[in-house]
Amino acid sequence: MLKARYLQWIESPQGKAPYFYRRYPKRVGAILKNLGKNDKVRKRLPVPIDATDLDIMVALDQANRDFDQLCRAYDGGNGPVMQEHEVTKAAIALLKQHGLQPGDGQILSPADSQKIEDLLMETMGNMKGRVIDSEVAIRVDDLYHSGSEEDTVQSITVQEAFELYITGKGVSAKYQRVLDRFLTDVGNRLVNQALNRHLHDWTQIQVQGHGRGVATVSKDLSLVRAALNFAIRPNGLAVVIHKPTMPEYEKKAHPVLSRKELKKLFGMELKDWERQSLIASLCMGAINSELKEIKARDLDGTLLLLVPSGKTKERVRAVPISYLKAWKPIKLSEGRIRDRLTTLIKEVNPDASPYSLRHTAESEMTKAKVSETDRAAIMGWSNTGRFHQYGTAAKHDDDRVLPLVDAMKETWGWLFN
Repeated sequence: MLKARYLQWIESPQGKAPYFYRRYPKRVGAILKNLGKNDKVRKRLPVPIDATDLDIMVALDQANRDFDQLCRAYDGGNGPVMQEHEVTKAAIALLKQHGLQPGDGQILSPADSQKIEDLLMETMGNMKGRVIDSEVAIRVDDLYHSGSEEDTVQSITVQEAFELYITGKGVSAKYQRVLDRFLTDVGNRLVNQALNRHLHDWTQIQVQGHGRGVATVSKDLSLVRAALNFAIRPNGLAVVIHKPTMPEYEKKAHPVLSRKELKKLFGMELKDWERQSLIASLCMGAINSELKEIKARDLDGTLLLLVPSGKTKERVRAVPISYLKAWKPIKLSEGRIRDRLTTLIKEVNPDASPYSLRHTAESEMTKAKVSETDRAAIMGWSNTGRFHQYGTAAKHDDDRVLPLVDAMKETWGWLFN
């Protein structure tokens, strides 16, 4: 049975039914109690008893959005400035709370209509501000007297679309950062056809302005479009999010450290953790996140470094490093490791970064005529054209790893011997 925040399962004649249950914030709860209402909401989600988990999560997300808009409507003007579509949503949510729809003021008797208006516009005795934010109050009045069914058509913002996608798909923190970056750059706009222009401009800026690779931006773009489309379909919006054309852009070549620069780097006065990190970054292409996870064991008198996890399954690898006697776990954050290694590397090459050591390793192994199979095993390549074609040839067992000792000596003997 599905478990989620604010979701309750309550027994009904047909079986357990999903309910939305949430307590109002203290200020809003006090206002509602003063109006003779409950300070918490419990309502059946509008889905059939045999609804799928996705249908339930979509309905739960909509209930949360209605709840948040209602809280903002009762906020008394203390919240942030609301955009026009947010005001409309808050007004509709407020009408729904009282069992009303836009246009009901046209069909109710004058006496009943006046009672409802008095209830909606009632003020708190000693509290500052109105029960309902002034802009929301005006919109409630407009919708109540002259609204129609068309006003209930749901609009959705970029932020709401992303929240729906994250909740429904269980997106990792890494991909959430991509969505957050898009939201920060573009703003919390309504999801409509005009968003295609902003998506196009954002793509151009990512490639040409920030210099990100076309492949990386294409992947980020696919994630953003997937999140938007995930929210568009269940909300019935007549919006099509197009894929922008990727701009032509000649990316700068990755910096590769020269042998002179490498000798200068390892000739510096380094702490033990700095030296072992630089050696692992160079000899096995270990990136910052991998340095934190490295384990070590002995392999016929040679230190074997193991990367137990990585960005891809192919990054899980074992590489013999004869230029280290031992490996000590690094008790620093990934950010601290990256910052310190960056500082050291930029002293010998201002354009380089820790990742440059990975490119340098490939360059040096090519010079040493190390086979592509061995390079794939050492670096943990996941490119289908390079790695997967080798099959079991790149398997990281001891029989496969032992020949890499000679490959490492051929590549780095000039630097460490």
